[in-house]
Amino acid sequence: MNARQFPLMLKKFHKFLNELSGKGCAVPQTTLIFDKGNNSKENFGLIDSLKLNFVGSVKLDEHKDLMQVPNNDPIFKACEAVELEGTKAFRVKKEVYGKERILVVSYNQNLFNAQWLTLQNDISRAIQRLSFLRQKLEDRVNGVHVVRFRPWNLKKKQCKDILGRQHQKRIIAVTVTQVPDDIPRLEYTIDTDAVHELSNTYLGKNIIITSREDWNNEKTQRIAANLSLKVYLKK
Repeated sequence: MNARQFPLMLKKFHKFLNELSGKGCAVPQTTLIFDKGNNSKENFGLIDSLKLNFVGSVKLDEHKDLMQVPNNDPIFKACEAVELEGTKAFRVKKEVYGKERILVVSYNQNLFNAQWLTLQNDISRAIQRLSFLRQKLEDRVNGVHVVRFRPWNLKKKQCKDILGRQHQKRIIAVTVTQVPDDIPRLEYTIDTDAVHELSNTYLGKNIIITSREDWNNEKTQRIAANLSLKVYLKK
């Protein structure tokens, strides 16, 4: 389900709740759980107008101020629940989609480990491909016959493709220089400071958005653990 279909589902669901409760009866208390793919100002406005409680996720890049909080900052408090072992979190209130809302920022060690491994593998593959490409260019300089490379293709297409994985453009700096012999030169470096900053800020984090001020961070995370579209009926 995408953000355009989401409003139709919400209206049908709200109608179903009203029919279920019957005339003159209060609508049962529910909490809608949805993924960040359904986020938009219009959709949150509709949720507000229908007076539905919710738990959802948001894109990390939309809240860079929260992402810059170091993973070892004392603002994080460890979660005591067994199923949340290795997780710590803090919450803030912030204006999101036209209204002040609750954001729960969490860090999980297992998630960090998995993302760190993925990042290292992505860096390794990108460096291998850049090294191979640079060697081809050097072979041309040395008179070895290889396929002709066009400078704009090299810079705009091949390098863009090589650095296509998440965070790679931030971590690997690539320079393509045009020289008189018409053979471009390729240089690249890994920004170790960027790797360190990324590992201490973005990696291992999630952000949950919710209207449930009465739920603590642990309950919010347990409910949000499965962010497929569904309804949690509070007992």
